[in-house]
Amino acid sequence: MATNTNTKETETNRTGGYLSENPQRFSDKAPTHVGKLSIDGNAYKVAGWLKSGKFGEFISLAIKPESE
Repeated sequence: MATNTNTKETETNRTGGYLSENPQRFSDKAPTHVGKLSIDGNAYKVAGWLKSGKFGEFISLAIKPESE
């Protein structure tokens, strides 16, 4: 496997993110989880709400560009 030494190309091809508990949750409508996501060099804000459904608990997500 060849190593890519072009830093700019490497940065723009990275995809990943995280979601963690929201330490600043002051109302029931605020997301229970917050995080960031990067896809092909584009940054996004992620908000998640822990919910219960027919098959158990899940996290419903909202994703917005970080610039908004």
